[in-house]
Amino acid sequence: MASEIRRQHQTYWADITSESPLRDVKTLVVYSPKDKVVKHATILKFVRTLGGLGCPVTAHEFTGDSHHVDHVVKEPGKYREACSSLFDSVGLTSKL
Repeated sequence: MASEIRRQHQTYWADITSESPLRDVKTLVVYSPKDKVVKHATILKFVRTLGGLGCPVTAHEFTGDSHHVDHVVKEPGKYREACSSLFDSVGLTSKL
């Protein structure tokens, strides 16, 4: 079972960091060191990898009491600001 999980992780990592799909897609990554689902170091590695591929990536770290996908609830203002900034950068109007 552990070897299958490692294999799936390697395949997933290769898919999300390949050059072609994300090259021209502005990407917003929101994360927290308190996330118990995805390690902080893994998120930072993902951000560095995308940046190294030339992908336009912005990362926002939530340092409060925000865990996995809990940012919109724990820090709604900061979350809205991050999303609005991404929307503005691609010419969309946000109503958040």
